[in-house]
This record gives sequence, C-alpha cells and structure tokens, in this order.
Amino acid sequence: MSNTLSKIAFLGLAVAAQACNQTPAEPTPAPAQAKAAVEAKAGLDAHDLEHTELNAPYVLKLITPTAAAVDGVYAKAGETVTVKAVVTAPAALKVPVKLSLKLPTGATLDQGTAAEDLKMPKGKLSRTFKVKLTKDLTEAAPIKVAATLTDPNGAFGAKAERLYPAPTTKVSKVRKAVPPPPGGRPFARMRTPVAK
Repeated sequence: MSNTLSKIAFLGLAVAAQACNQTPAEPTPAPAQAKAAVEAKAGLDAHDLEHTELNAPYVLKLITPTAAAVDGVYAKAGETVTVKAVVTAPAALKVPVKLSLKLPTGATLDQGTAAEDLKMPKGKLSRTFKVKLTKDLTEAAPIKVAATLTDPNGAFGAKAERLYPAPTTKVSKVRKAVPPPPGGRPFARMRTPVAK
C-alpha cells in the first residue's frame, strides 16, 4: 500500500513540475484601431505614454512665511499674510489649470483672484495671494490652495491641495532593531564546506 502511495505522490509531483515549467501564452496584441483611438484622444502618441517616467503629473508648492507658530498661532488678527502658489508640470501636458483659494472664516483676500483658469506656459506658473486676517491663523482654520488639471477631452485629470499652515504630524517612535523570528534565523547555523 505504501508503495502505491509513493507512486501516486511521485506522479502528482511530476505533473505539478511539468505544469510549472510551461511558458504562459503570449497576450494578444491590441487591435490597430484601439491603438489609433488612444493616440488620437490623448494628445501624446502611444509610444510616449508607454515610455514616460513615473513622475507626479504636476506639483503644487506653497511659498509661505517661515515664522514658527507661537502658542499654535501662525499669524495674528490684523496681519496680512502673503502666500505664493507655484504649479509645475511637464510642458507636454498643455492642459489648463484651475487654481482656487479657500480662506478660513475671518479672512479676506486683499490681492489675487480666488479662482481662475490659467494656461501654463513652459510647464510653470505662479500666483501670489495677500490675505488680510481678522482672526488668528491656526492649523484648525488654514488657508487652502488647490490646483486642478482636467483634460478637455476627458482623458485624465488630477488635483493637488496645499494648506497654510500645513498640519503637523507627530512622529512615532521607531524600533531600532528587528527581533529574531520565533524559530531563530534560518540557515544561521549552517556553514559552507571548505574546499580541500
């Protein structure tokens, strides 16, 4: 009986090994019509889309006052805060950007436009906003700037938001060493034989 079980187990292993050694079928290529539709809709040709680097489609950066918060207050009531928004993107995108500014209660816009659609010449644009505060500026009630890119043909879209003051995050204590696994480290006691 054990001899029969051995034969069955060996046969099962042989079938499994043969199945693992088979090469998978090649995927069927997309029809030429589908590829032409993608090229026509995207504005970039398919070759460019397949071989681009993995970068963010665009970046929104805020240049803000560098003063540290005093008792959680970044700017006091009555002050004017200057916030500069800088948007960068690959020049090949050629997509308009909707830049919008949302103010906390107790703040008014002295200079700049709260929402506007802009073209990005050479992949970069910047706007400066001057905000007059009637209440203290804190993390609980920040100034919010958003940049939205939307392809006119509906092929893609993306949105980035930045806050001033940016929320602070507490860093948790990280363990410095990894404990050994319960059964010990595999192959820790094995030694390589020395050639004679």
